[in-house]
Amino acid sequence: MIATEPTTTAQRQSRLDQYYARHVMLDGKFCCGHFTECRASHSGPYFEGQAHYVGDHFDAKVDGVPMRIVVVGQEYGHGPALTDATARAKMIQGSAHAPRGFADRNPHMKGTTHALRVLFGRTPGVDPAGETLDVGRVQIHLFDAFALVNLLLCSATDGTARGRATDTMLSNCLHHFTSVMEVLQPTVLVCQGKGFFWYVAEALGVPKKKESVFSFRCGGVDGFGVCLNHPSTPRWEWAWANPAQPYLAARVLPLLNEVRDRMGLGPVEGNGSTL
Repeated sequence: MIATEPTTTAQRQSRLDQYYARHVMLDGKFCCGHFTECRASHSGPYFEGQAHYVGDHFDAKVDGVPMRIVVVGQEYGHGPALTDATARAKMIQGSAHAPRGFADRNPHMKGTTHALRVLFGRTPGVDPAGETLDVGRVQIHLFDAFALVNLLLCSATDGTARGRATDTMLSNCLHHFTSVMEVLQPTVLVCQGKGFFWYVAEALGVPKKKESVFSFRCGGVDGFGVCLNHPSTPRWEWAWANPAQPYLAARVLPLLNEVRDRMGLGPVEGNGSTL
């Protein structure tokens, strides 16, 4: 059984908006104190002020167990600059409700779909029914019940979608990341990408071991996390956007099942939705 607390989530969203206004963006202007130093560290295209996404049903419970899922990426990897929480929500909701659903998503969001399905008790797949959660008398999309938080609030690129974040940017943004985590109090964290996990581990005070479930404590709440390859990793056998890619079955599913098991929910079994 899945239940959510949208009122509690709205309070978290409000706290994040207040944080952005004080430390990131105010009235459409970037106000981060590290901007000059970070911008000088990268000579190419740079998009500052890119807010995180928090679904309206982020505060979820599965069989009474808090399931506040945060998926962590490195950065947007593209423009535009000065993207507030409302604009970010439109991006994610556009991906959730794209005309062809799963097929229209980029590899990052396809992988995110698989991860959310598993964490909410379903097997990876592409069927629309597996992306719907019954919350009381309301049906919501999986993307309504998670947060997508990037380590960075700015994107440095080389003109492609590949991020070119500098060590200066990664170090300076850690305090923003930590502050956001304190507000969200996640119980599950899925890091998508191994290249920046060192910084995530430092912020959370956890071992830097990848592809291994770790315990963390954030905002006074205990949780479990794991660092995986990015779903769009170039090599077929290491990526997991496509349900047929071996990394999904060999690594993603077992590790996320271990997270569920350690939360007391048990692993996902069978070939169809279990909730």
